[in-house]
Amino acid sequence: MFDRSGYAIGIGLLMALLVACSGSENESEQKLLARASSALEAGKIDAAMVDLKTALQQNPGSAAARVLLGDAYMVQREAEMAAAEFLRAHEIGGQVDSQVRYAQALIAAGDTDTLLTLHESDDLTAADAPLYQAALARAYSLTGNYEAATEAVNRALAADAADPYIRSSEALVLLRQGGNVFGAADILAGITDDYPLNDEAWSLRADVARYQQDYASAAKWYGKVAEINPDRIAERLHLVGALIELGRSDEADSKLAELEELELENPGVNFARGRLLFDKGEYSLALEELNQVLGVLPEHTAALYLAATANLQQGNLATAERQLIKLVAEQPSNVPARLQLASVYLQRNDALATERVAREILQLEEKNIAAMRLLALALVAQGEYVESEQLYQQLATLKPDSVEDRTGLGATQLLLGDTASGIVELEKALAMDPKNAQLRERLIGAYLASDRIDLAREAVAGYQSESPDDTRPQIFAARFALQTGERDKAREIFESVLVKEPGNINANGGLAIMALNERNIDEARQHFYSILEFHPTNVQTLMNLATLEEQAGNTDAMLDALNRAMSADPQALPPRLALARYEIIQENPRKAEALLDTVREHHTNSFELHQLLAAAFMASRQTTQAVTSGRQMLRLRPNDPASLAYVARLEQNDGQLGAAREHAERVLALTSDNVEMRKLIVETLLAQNMPNRAAAELAKLPSTVRAAPGVAKVEGQLAMLQDRPADAEVLFQRAFEIEPDSQLAVFLNIAKWEQDKRKEAIDNLEAWLTEHPDDLAVRSKLAAWQLAVGNEKRAKAHYNFLIEIAPENPMVLNNLAWLNRETSPELALNYAKKAHALAPESVLIMDTYAMVQRSIGNKEEALALSDLALSTDKKLDPELQFNRALILIDADREEDAIEILAKLVAGAEFAQQSEARALLGSILSDGP
Repeated sequence: MFDRSGYAIGIGLLMALLVACSGSENESEQKLLARASSALEAGKIDAAMVDLKTALQQNPGSAAARVLLGDAYMVQREAEMAAAEFLRAHEIGGQVDSQVRYAQALIAAGDTDTLLTLHESDDLTAADAPLYQAALARAYSLTGNYEAATEAVNRALAADAADPYIRSSEALVLLRQGGNVFGAADILAGITDDYPLNDEAWSLRADVARYQQDYASAAKWYGKVAEINPDRIAERLHLVGALIELGRSDEADSKLAELEELELENPGVNFARGRLLFDKGEYSLALEELNQVLGVLPEHTAALYLAATANLQQGNLATAERQLIKLVAEQPSNVPARLQLASVYLQRNDALATERVAREILQLEEKNIAAMRLLALALVAQGEYVESEQLYQQLATLKPDSVEDRTGLGATQLLLGDTASGIVELEKALAMDPKNAQLRERLIGAYLASDRIDLAREAVAGYQSESPDDTRPQIFAARFALQTGERDKAREIFESVLVKEPGNINANGGLAIMALNERNIDEARQHFYSILEFHPTNVQTLMNLATLEEQAGNTDAMLDALNRAMSADPQALPPRLALARYEIIQENPRKAEALLDTVREHHTNSFELHQLLAAAFMASRQTTQAVTSGRQMLRLRPNDPASLAYVARLEQNDGQLGAAREHAERVLALTSDNVEMRKLIVETLLAQNMPNRAAAELAKLPSTVRAAPGVAKVEGQLAMLQDRPADAEVLFQRAFEIEPDSQLAVFLNIAKWEQDKRKEAIDNLEAWLTEHPDDLAVRSKLAAWQLAVGNEKRAKAHYNFLIEIAPENPMVLNNLAWLNRETSPELALNYAKKAHALAPESVLIMDTYAMVQRSIGNKEEALALSDLALSTDKKLDPELQFNRALILIDADREEDAIEILAKLVAGAEFAQQSEARALLGSILSDGP
């Protein structure tokens, strides 16, 4: 029951308080307090609380009631509320004991600062009380001031060496110092012998046992605490934890159910339930509980670790990875968490990350076997066979009886080409584990690879004879027969398996492959459908069937099989990749994006997924997203020339010229004769206006290569940049005659345009457009040229076509606004407004917008827009300056207009110079 000694309540003191409050008018209060005191002694806390609160309603200034209420709160583990009551009692009665209680409650509440502040204050009256000194010792020990803590506890012991609170304080100081755990345990054992109902001492003994991993003693002593004081919820949770550690799950479940009946909002209860569910393998339910813990305590390391492990079991690799990264960041030396994280990376095929984490673990623990194994596997995945073999040699030495390490060593030696040593190690491993089917099959494969056919045949026969009723050895024997050219024997074995198991996947699959090799598509299809009859959601079979139907030209059947595969396993990547590839071919890139985006998080290390996403983004002109996917490709294959070249083009298309050139240079470092990358480097240099460097790069190409159309096109671009349009025309013409395309058509005629062959350039592009009416690049250039030569009708026709295709293109909108400003000013105004909204910084668009407002007669709006264009600090072209002069004249600012017109007339030639001269003359002649 309730051990009053733990709170230093003396019967004499209590009676003194009661007498102090007695009197005829307080007789009812005295009875209430006496009954509450008896209830506390009997452990009837609820009954005591009722009487105490009634007494305080009658007399809020009752110090005795406040003390007893504080005691009740302490039993209920409500230390903060207890501290408040003890403080009020002391303020009312000024008793030393109430201040002692206050100090004890502060420590129980973890409020060390308030106690240490009290110790330095003028209000301290309990300094000489041994129980106060014990509480003070606990406070000092919590702040790491062990010298002061020891002095305080020694003062308390000198005054009262028998008191359980003082003795517990001595044990706590020793435990927190960490130097004498056994001494502390002896002290606590003595307290529980002398005071068998002292719940704190039992709790501390249990804590020590749990620290020493003596879970049997911990469970026994936590159980004792729970019997003495059921309100000690933490200890009851520790009891559940100890029972789980002991494997006494049913008992733990029962104790936890008692806590759950209290309907506590306690993360510890959720964690314990989650742990029990985890141990039972009920990972989904476990995650529900653990996620509740993390919702309240996101840094709860044990919950993070269990949740990550449960997510791994559920296949939620991305979530597990995030949780483990967080846990490792908070606890860098947590080796189990690091091992789990390395395992996650390995499952996600991220060998580089696996290697990094495994090496970090080995820095913490040089001989960590699990980390060595993970590192060896990561190195093999990266083709680093030499170091991997060295690791497996170490593992085989450290764990000579490990089949796993022996197998790894043998497999790595085979990869290194040391066939003899590899076979020896595999034979040793099989001798350790003769029933290991996968190991036996690997050894047979090694025999075959080294042309030891007789040994392989003997091993296959032994494999079959050992398990005559098992279909797996029979399947393997059939495959061996196929490899050795014994097709009839292979067919016979496959068919014998189907007699036993008509839906056997491997036997039907083997016969289907044989049929395909014989070009018997119908028979192969029949075998795949035989599998699906028994295994309708088998993704691999559905994929095989899709491949067959594609080869047969049955597109609908292929799509049906792929969609069935995706429905069977929504997270499976192969069917989505195949469907996305089909949609890209069908020019439906957005559908491809949707197919891949839903599984991107679960397959972040799939090279093919990022490759297809890049292709889909490029097809839908989302160049920035394409680059992002391309960079993910390079993360997975950083030194692959083909990937580097592909991403270089993506970067170039997105305008990331420096990055594009860097990738291209890396390709050339790996494959120096890559003409396309040399051309790309030249193109990027030209785009960055570096003609000399571009010429130097072109010179590195062999003369035979420089005659190719692609190189001629690049040389033509260089000639244009060097202001040699005639040379550029020759180069572009040569390339165009061999491989005519839209870009060359534009380049060739720009070269003509620059030589003032404007009519020829326009006629050429009009002719091209007749044959290629959907060529937007040519139409856009042609529209601009028709506008430039004053053929507004033809320009408007081209721009009307373009606006249907690109309704949000600001320059198309701008030019349509200009072309319609006189004939359809309201339509022009709509175009101008939209263009300005899309490109508010464009001076050209501001000018057009101003001139449209002028055409409508909105002089103020026109002037405001013209002023806005002028305020950009960008130099206005003569044409735009002339337009400003017109707007200024409309606004009655002729002097400003004259200044502009005078400069235009005296300046360089431009299209409207004669109009400017005439306008200036007209203004001056009309002057005074």
